[in-house]
Amino acid sequence: MTKSRVVFLDDTEAEVDVLVFCTGFLTHFPFLSEDIVKVKSERITPLYKHIVHIKFSTLLFVGIPRLLSYFPQNFEIAKVVVAILDGTVALPPEDKMIEDAENDFADRKREGLDDTKAHFMGDGDRQWRFNKDIAKMAGLDPLPTAFQRIWDYVTIQRQTKFLTFRKQNFEITDTETFVTIN
Repeated sequence: MTKSRVVFLDDTEAEVDVLVFCTGFLTHFPFLSEDIVKVKSERITPLYKHIVHIKFSTLLFVGIPRLLSYFPQNFEIAKVVVAILDGTVALPPEDKMIEDAENDFADRKREGLDDTKAHFMGDGDRQWRFNKDIAKMAGLDPLPTAFQRIWDYVTIQRQTKFLTFRKQNFEITDTETFVTIN
């Protein structure tokens, strides 16, 4: 990068005014009053399974969990939402949903995560346990293990080949395995 130009890996250049690095987002629901949804330190309450508003069970959220395999996981969440709306899923009583949400948050605190990690899924196998949990709740098959293996592989590639890891393509060959393709 020069004073006003960016030089890319292929040696092409572009004139720029500003370069903005975005590393995250802040959750905000200006269209919902605070007596409906509260956001404090990135924790959104009251939500059951990071999806269902506990008091208004037809107020459902897709995309709240953070740092996970977004497209496959959010597709699974969307299927859970449909199952809730069509009556396939019988939600537990409100007190049980509150207990579940509070236990999830308390577990995160015990694991050393701060309040901003209330919906964080990017450590260890947390997102895969979450996926299995919501799939079971909705009577769905969880994502194939191949997705987890790709996620784990890409996580390592992102650390060791940061500038080129996005160029990799994959083919899922069965529920357990994948291959890299060009």
